[in-house]
Amino acid sequence: MIARIWRGAVRAEDADAYAAYVQRTGIEGYQRTPGNRGAWLLRRVEAERAEIVTLSFWESRAPTSTGPSSTRMMISSSSSAT
Repeated sequence: MIARIWRGAVRAEDADAYAAYVQRTGIEGYQRTPGNRGAWLLRRVEAERAEIVTLSFWESRAPTSTGPSSTRMMISSSSSAT
């Protein structure tokens, strides 16, 4: 089994919108991908900064090796990340 972690940070006031964006464009896609064994979005707000973490589990490396880079989560330029 493979565990994959991705982290991002935004201003605290953008946390709700960014978490919803990552849920919609990341977690939901992970959950529909064959080989996925679970996917979670975690977040923590401290002072002016919010950390967003995704944690996903996979049967093998194959489903996590697609796209331009298997080490980066692609975020569109319309996201509110700073």
